[in-house]
Amino acid sequence: MDKQRLNILKQNNDQSRKITRESLTTALLLLLNEKDFSQISITELCQKAGVSRTAFYRNYKTKDEVLDDQIMTYINELRQCVTEDLYKNWLQAFLFVEKHRKELEVIVQAGLEHRIFLALSVRLPTDPRMRTVQILWDSIAYALIIEWVIHKTPESAEEMANIAYEETKALSSYFR
Repeated sequence: MDKQRLNILKQNNDQSRKITRESLTTALLLLLNEKDFSQISITELCQKAGVSRTAFYRNYKTKDEVLDDQIMTYINELRQCVTEDLYKNWLQAFLFVEKHRKELEVIVQAGLEHRIFLALSVRLPTDPRMRTVQILWDSIAYALIIEWVIHKTPESAEEMANIAYEETKALSSYFR
């Protein structure tokens, strides 16, 4: 097989994998609206997603991996927005939550929000001081965001960013 055909085949496989993973994630979130996470079976998840068990196991080992993979996708997307500007970071965080609010609400209502915090700690710096600083910022952001999602407060993303900025700007200079 020539190189061009192999590239096309690889692209098709990558696209198929992406669709399968998105289908499984969507199905899991839909099922979480109906039942407890522990009661969702792989078979039920595959049926809801419209994929075979073979396709599931080609992508994941467990349904926990489906959830954790989606949470890491959220965290990675959010971390790509981080800049040196504290206000912009808060604004991006709350705009991100606004964009994914329905999915995050499902995770929180299912009692799985702790998985978000656990995922935040996956890539902590090795330097002890920087590790502590990162844990502090992650904890503050997590608490504010989960509170905003749980209580569905009327503040906009911009208003929440202003509140968070005003309350944390003094911390920012302390940790530089």
